[in-house]
Amino acid sequence: MNAEKNGLNAKVPEKSGEELPWDKVLVTFTFYHPVHKFKTQEWLITEDNTFEDLHQSVQCLANFCEFGVGSEKVVFRIGEAIIKNLKTEISQIPLKIGEIYTYLHKGICQHDMIVSDIRLLNKNDPQSLSHYPFCLFSSKTKRRTCELCSKSHAKFVLFNNRLIPIAFLYLCENCLNLFETSTSEVYPYLYD
Repeated sequence: MNAEKNGLNAKVPEKSGEELPWDKVLVTFTFYHPVHKFKTQEWLITEDNTFEDLHQSVQCLANFCEFGVGSEKVVFRIGEAIIKNLKTEISQIPLKIGEIYTYLHKGICQHDMIVSDIRLLNKNDPQSLSHYPFCLFSSKTKRRTCELCSKSHAKFVLFNNRLIPIAFLYLCENCLNLFETSTSEVYPYLYD
């Protein structure tokens, strides 16, 4: 299983908490990197989970940064529906397998996401509600190289700089010093 390959314990957890009925619908959401568009995570959730549950599960570097006013803004765009009330249950929104949806968090970081599976609970799934959302896949963490010189390891992430056409840029210390950063936000880069 992919999750085992990526260091996650993909074993089905022991039974605990509220047991799910066999007719419980499960949905798999796949998330992609906001810039490079590779698959980063896959989450299995129940139809009763909320978009807040899904939001709290997704791991992204932007979650460690503060962006000022409006930075707590979280929006899911599912087809024509724009979900701002994260207490909305997944079952209340029509979903289509394979359609590209949007997850926007921190007011600036936008991920493509798709529904890759909709199915009923089976014996190989966690049987307790307390285990959901359940991570099926998480890409390996890696150290990025500087996106400007492509030679050194990135040590900083530059956000909101008027000279870059994307939301953020991974930079080594030498390349960061090339930018005027008084109107930008700079954070230490740990890993992806």
